[in-house]
Amino acid sequence: MRNRLNIIIAASLLGLLSCGREPLPATCPAVGDALPAFSVRMETGETVTSEDLSLGRCLLVFFHTGCPDCVRELEDLQPFYDRHGAELRLVLISRSEGPESVREYWRAHGYTMPYSAQKDRRVYDLFSRSGIPYVLLVQDGVIRGIWNDRDMFSEEEYRSLVGEPRKD
Repeated sequence: MRNRLNIIIAASLLGLLSCGREPLPATCPAVGDALPAFSVRMETGETVTSEDLSLGRCLLVFFHTGCPDCVRELEDLQPFYDRHGAELRLVLISRSEGPESVREYWRAHGYTMPYSAQKDRRVYDLFSRSGIPYVLLVQDGVIRGIWNDRDMFSEEEYRSLVGEPRKD
């Protein structure tokens, strides 16, 4: 009887914990996969969807301003954005960090890159289970490159992926 009661309680708690949350995909997307469906509201008020990113090139970056690796990546991304922003759409999405915190961080560092502050992991969970920064190069709606906190994106890799000559 006690075992049965424990099973019922455990099942009830599990059900409560999963309420209102979409199940995580079985696997994370890989290079060559289509971009998962998502929608975010940017700080400018614009809504960006995966459909919007189905034409052209996009660099999708997940970050948190309290993460030391993200701080370094954001420092490198601003000059990259300044050089390549006209040819490459850059969409930065915070992982579990609200708009006030991100806005203040952007202001303090003089960043002009477009971002979407997400208080939860809903969008991030479509792409990864752990690790930030997490960067995806998307071309015509297909993931062409993935970098994470152990293997970061470089401008040289970007150039080689899009067929630009090496700068020496």
